[in-house]
Amino acid sequence: MHVVRLSIAVTLALLSVSAAADVFYEVPVVTQVQGVVFYRTSLAVSNVGPRTSMGVNFSYRSPVDNTMQYTQANEILESLGSFSSDDIVEYMKNRSTMRAVDKTVPLFGTMEIDMPQIVDPTDVTVVARTYSPGADGNGTVGIAYAGRPNSATTVAFTRMMTTVRNGTFGHDGNTRANLGFVSIGNSPMDLKIQYIDAATGLSLKTFALSSAAGHLLASREVVQLGNVFGDPALAGVSRIIVIVTPITAIQSFTGYAVQLDNTTNDGSFFLFTEK
Repeated sequence: MHVVRLSIAVTLALLSVSAAADVFYEVPVVTQVQGVVFYRTSLAVSNVGPRTSMGVNFSYRSPVDNTMQYTQANEILESLGSFSSDDIVEYMKNRSTMRAVDKTVPLFGTMEIDMPQIVDPTDVTVVARTYSPGADGNGTVGIAYAGRPNSATTVAFTRMMTTVRNGTFGHDGNTRANLGFVSIGNSPMDLKIQYIDAATGLSLKTFALSSAAGHLLASREVVQLGNVFGDPALAGVSRIIVIVTPITAIQSFTGYAVQLDNTTNDGSFFLFTEK
């Protein structure tokens, strides 16, 4: 476990030179959890570069004892080869150094893919998909998103922002929104979140992420706020601008939004605009 922590710390400290050695890809959220339905996450990795070992590093806050855990598994990825798992969290439970106590509980976290022999990040594609099989076993409800090469240009340091909406919009369905926040830094951090009414420009609510999560955002941790328009401060508001800035010393961070259809639970995933 200590080796994984050290690997992550070294990775983040050497972002500026990672392209000269190996390439790291960030997957902002992976899950195996019961929500409205039972959500799983699949992962597919394809390589057109040289043969490489592939480290799969999974970080999550354990629901058993509320501690941050870091676990790792390894594969070989051939040139013109691929790796895939229909349930990457189950794969980690079976193949990694995960604690036994966490193998029987729902998990929600982030993933880092390490390619030591890859120099060009465009030689590899990483695609995750969070989904739930239909009740009759036919079809899935899911959202897909690409993993990103980890560099100083693919994360935020001073601000990120996006727009989300709620309710019925003409022929565009009836939606709700989730917001996710991810630390890529080495130390615990806090973020200031501001909700602004997109129709009036008025600030509706400003709060620290730690006040909602109950703790500082740990290194490699993801915290998701579900159905944000359920907040009484947003009553009657259909669209908001979300602005996020660091409270603690500047570290790298990122975030995402998910718009979910209230009828089918179909979702669309998109990253914040980062600065």
